[in-house]
Amino acid sequence: MAFAALGKPRYMKEFETMISFEPKKDSNWLTLDTKYFDNRDGAGHVTPDFENIFGEKSCEHGKDTQVHRDVAATLQSFTEKVILEKLSEIYKRTNMPKLVMVDAFLESDIEYLAIGPYLAQKKK
Repeated sequence: MAFAALGKPRYMKEFETMISFEPKKDSNWLTLDTKYFDNRDGAGHVTPDFENIFGEKSCEHGKDTQVHRDVAATLQSFTEKVILEKLSEIYKRTNMPKLVMVDAFLESDIEYLAIGPYLAQKKK
């Protein structure tokens, strides 16, 4: 998510229409709209409808634009929002101040993005 540091989260409204998030649900609380995302092969691709909004994806070094950076920043902000709201909902249900999260999801820098701000928020 290095691009996120170079962008601004300008597309939160667009992401909120593409990704359904219901923190109070126990399962299926995060749903991707298949109009914009295709995960049939497990690799996770964006669709032409996604590209119509944000432009073509770029995997080639040096071919990124400010839009790519802003999409990355939006994804980071959206992910933080989703995780913090889910953690808040878990806390409301359990009233337990400590939480252990185990999943492949935490193998990326998302662990820092989610847990760091959450712990800082709880210290206030």
